Amino acid sequence: MSKSVFPEKLYSISGFQRKYLDLVISSVKRQFNNIEQSSSNIDWNYMLLCASILAKSEEGKHLDAALRISQFCMVSNELDENQKVAAAVVLDSLTNSPAIQLALDREYLKNNYEKQIPLPLQLNRVNRLVEYSIFNHKKKHIKKSISFSGLFITMLIISIGLVFLLRLLQENLIFYYA
Repeated sequence: MSKSVFPEKLYSISGFQRKYLDLVISSVKRQFNNIEQSSSNIDWNYMLLCASILAKSEEGKHLDAALRISQFCMVSNELDENQKVAAAVVLDSLTNSPAIQLALDREYLKNNYEKQIPLPLQLNRVNRLVEYSIFNHKKKHIKKSISFSGLFITMLIISIGLVFLLRLLQENLIFYYA
């Protein structure tokens, strides 16, 4: 995670705080049947963008905000599938796979959501899976091998993509000149 000051600056903006407070209030209201549910005026694209920025922080309050935003996005009925996929990407960047699995189990998210994630974000996901799936007390030694594994996986995926593009180009050229 980066030590950027950008998440702190974003978190301290009064406009973000106001919108985040509205989201938190709507989220809490949704949990109780006795409270009148008013339609929320949440700018989900803005809030998801903020969540993706806050998820890169090391501060607990930033990570909590990113988690709350993405979690409420998952359970909200007023969002489209792309926004829910974006929330899943944020949850994944927080390494919160149980929340993603729960969203899949409760059908808040489609089973094939991963196909909608752009390739660079899929590569980040694979790297996180490798990085956080190994536990060893020799962390420094493992860290080096993990970086190599992530690089190897990335290079492998890029190579496969290039082979696919070259074959596609070759087929189109043969068809064009035939």
